[in-house]
Formats: sequence, structure tokens, C-alpha cells
Amino acid sequence: MAAGVGLVAGVLRLRNLGRPDAIVFDETYYAKDAWATLRTGVKRRWTDDADERILAGDLSGMTGEASFDSHPPLGKWVIAAGEAVAGLTPLGWRLGVAVLGTLAAVVMVYLARRVTRSTALGGLAGLLVALDGLAITTSRVAVLDGILMFFVLLAAALLVRDRDSTREWTARRAAAQPEADVPVRLWRPWRLLMGVALGLACAVKWSGAPVLAAFGVLTVVWQAGTLADAGGRSPSRRALLVDAPVGFVTVVGSALLAYLATWTSWFRTSDGYSRQWAAENPPSGPLADLVPDALRSLWHYHAVGYDLLTGLDAEHNWQSSPLGWLVLERPVLFYRDRPAQGDDGCSAAECVADILAAGNPVVWWLGVAALLLMLWRAGGRDDWRAWLVLVGVVATWLPWFAYTDRPVFSSYAIVTLPFLVLGIVVALRVIPDAVTAVGPAVAVRGRRVMVAVGVVILLATLAAAWFLWPIWVGDTLTLEEWRLRIWLPSWS
Repeated sequence: MAAGVGLVAGVLRLRNLGRPDAIVFDETYYAKDAWATLRTGVKRRWTDDADERILAGDLSGMTGEASFDSHPPLGKWVIAAGEAVAGLTPLGWRLGVAVLGTLAAVVMVYLARRVTRSTALGGLAGLLVALDGLAITTSRVAVLDGILMFFVLLAAALLVRDRDSTREWTARRAAAQPEADVPVRLWRPWRLLMGVALGLACAVKWSGAPVLAAFGVLTVVWQAGTLADAGGRSPSRRALLVDAPVGFVTVVGSALLAYLATWTSWFRTSDGYSRQWAAENPPSGPLADLVPDALRSLWHYHAVGYDLLTGLDAEHNWQSSPLGWLVLERPVLFYRDRPAQGDDGCSAAECVADILAAGNPVVWWLGVAALLLMLWRAGGRDDWRAWLVLVGVVATWLPWFAYTDRPVFSSYAIVTLPFLVLGIVVALRVIPDAVTAVGPAVAVRGRRVMVAVGVVILLATLAAAWFLWPIWVGDTLTLEEWRLRIWLPSWS
């Protein structure tokens, strides 16, 4: 199942990846930053006409002067990996992003399969990600948000694996010593790996930090529930006093080490931006020598970056409020061309070729509807699956409301997509659960209903993807054909 989903996702993301032969949206920053990082270890300044030179095959626009990078380095290293294979070309700077976008659909299969205990629902979840327009566009353009989504999704899969492993371990201990109090499991390797994945997420964009906090807390809450289910005494108290400190060290410690590791090339250079700041600004005080100069310089680098990102007050035509992101109120136009008649497949007087970072409406609108059910399941049934969906949405979406005084874009919501998809398949899983509660004799009927509804959702998603595909990948359309695909006035 996972291999089939990966094949579908890979074809949609890798086919004609070099089109358009242009620098799209923020590729003007990330493609060049990645190339400089690949060649010198840090970001460098480029000449003003560097974009034109690069598209003409001239790579001489990079200067020797280091420059500031407003995001951590891992995303650029992913882009650089593709450039190492295919050069500083549209195919090269998109290749690494497309590969991770393909893998994200595969990881979605694994996560949904573990959460729902259904192979069919795992496959459906993977296909919904594979066929989503925002997932496709952020995988076919060299931007950071799709890379961030992959690492957050990986962390979610490891989080669930940790929960399963801890419950199995606790159940074995309870069965082996039924009269003894069940101990708190302290060595949890899946939780450690989750911390590593979230450290890598933060090393793509700092917006991974709220997910790190939320998932860390969730591991402790689930530990309390595991102890309670095993009949342990004072489960909440022991989880808070014993598991929480260990969990903090495990998750935050592994995340911090993984994050710092991605800065290795900056540490190894002597002329990276802010690399010599500590040497030029000696510390003072009795504890001054405890922090190495390299870490002091890195801290200053982050302070400059945070001030820049939070203080940005420019306007952008395609910025939008997070309030409308989940219902696709205002997508982001990554690219637009107006081919003349006879050029690039244009067969009319007016043609449009767009790359519009808009999600598949079937997936997103159903996902929002599923959130309402998750709210009821979490509050009324204390369903851990619903809590996972809600925590994921809260950690990836709500923090952006604190930054509405600066330009923010709906493409950031790609990180929320896996949790909306998870909400859809959890909602479907409720169908056989509810029918089985009525009576075991009708359990088979409930599973059939679940499969039938899933098939309808998949077919509707396929139809929407087929129809909207041209505006996701920049295919040339006549003006009339383009207007048929602009489903909301705010999409134009």
C-alpha cells in the first residue's frame, strides 16, 4: 500500500519538475542560498542580475561576501542536495523538495495506519496527501514549507509509535507483576527520535518550535493515561513528577542537539554571517567564559533573525489571515505567465499559466468538517486519536495568529494538512466503531459503509485533482478554462 501511494505521489511531484524554466516565488532566495551553502558552507550575496544569469547558465553571480539568512540552514541543505545532482537549474533546486514531498505521502500511510488500525484508511490518507494541491505545489517549488511538513509528519508518526510502544511495555510489566505498582517507563527511544525529528523541523523553520512543545506535553499526558489504564497509583502525579523531567531532557535535549548539528557548516567557517560577533564583543561577568564564542555568536545570529521576522511590516498581494487558511480563502500565487497565442500551447487570444498554491477543496473542506467531530470525540469520548488531530492543528496553525501584523501566507498551512487528513480517516474509523457498539452482528456492515464512504471521498478527490491540476503546475489554459478553475473570487 505504501509503495503504491509513494508511486502516485512521486509521479505527480517529479513529472516535468523542471517546468517552468523560471525562478518561481521564493526560489529567488532559496535556490541561490542553497547553492552558496553547498559550495561554501554558508549563504553568500549575489549580484542584482543573478537570476537572469542563472537561467542563462551563468553561475558567476555569487560573491564572496557572507550574508544573513532569515531561516535555519536545513531547508537549504535539502534544496542543495538536489542541486548537487542536477546543478543550479530549476530541476536541481526542486528535486530534493519533491523527494521529501513524495516521502511525506508514504509516512502519512504509516501514521494513519497506526492511528486507525486500518490498512485501507492508511492508504486513503496517503492518497489524500498525494492528491492535494498545496502538497503538490509546495513539493514542486523550492520553498521551505513542504520540507517542514515532512519533518513534523515524521515526528507525529514517531509520537504515535512511542505511545504504542510504551503501552505495550507497561501492559507486559503489569501482567508480569499484577500485585506491584506499574513503573514509569523512562527509556523511550521512539520519543528520543521524535525529538530529533522536531529538532530538524526547527532547523527548517522556527515555526516547528510550537510542535516540539505540544508533542512533548502529549507524551507525558499519554504516559499518565497508560499508567491509569494499567491500574497504577497516582498516574497523573507520577507522570508529572517522574516522566515529565525525563521527557523534557529527552525531547528538548535531542531536538537541541539535532538542531545544532545542522549548523555544522556555519561553525566550521570563519566568515559566515555573525560568525565572529562574539570575538568582536567580548563577554563580561564571572560566568563569561562558560559559553563558547561560537555559541554566543549563534545566539546573536538568532536574535537578529527573530527581530527581523517579527518586525517585518511589508505588504504582499497574496498575504492572508490565518483565519481563512483552512477553508482555502486566499491561496498563494507562486507563478503566472500570459503566453501569447501560438506560444506554449496557447490556442486563444488570451491564455494564463498559473502555479496557484491552493489545496484540494475536497480534502480541506472535509478536513475542517472532521475537526468538528474531533472536538466532540475529544471532549465527550476522550478519544486519544481526536486529541492527536486537535493538538496537531493547534500547534501548526494557531501560532500564526500572533504574527498577523506581518505578511503571512496560506502556504504555511501545509504543515496542518496531515492532521486534517488524519481527522478525516479517524472520522471514517468511527463508523464501524459505532456500528459495532450497536451489535457485533452488524460489524461487517459498518466496515462496508466505512469503505464505501472512503471510496466516494477518494473519487471526489481524484476528480478535483484532475480538474485543478493545470493551475497547480503552470499548464497553459485559455482565459475561459482558467476562470472555470477559480472557484472563489479571492483565488484570482
